[in-house]
Amino acid sequence: MASHKRLKSVVQSTAHHSVSALSFVHPHLGQACEEAGLDSIDIYVSETEPCPERFLHIEPLRLALNTLKETFYGLVNS
Repeated sequence: MASHKRLKSVVQSTAHHSVSALSFVHPHLGQACEEAGLDSIDIYVSETEPCPERFLHIEPLRLALNTLKETFYGLVNS
């Protein structure tokens, strides 16, 4: 098992990278949810495809969510 220090580093790095990634995801996801009449949505980076099926046609959103997933797994694996 990883040390407590390393796990804290992963959490901090994930938060930092997530803020950057979410600044790109946010406008696309917000618009998609608004058009679909959704007040909230769950995104699971643990899924093979983190982009919700109903939004797969929105290429910038799909790419951004997959990049966020890859970043997260890269941080955890390192």
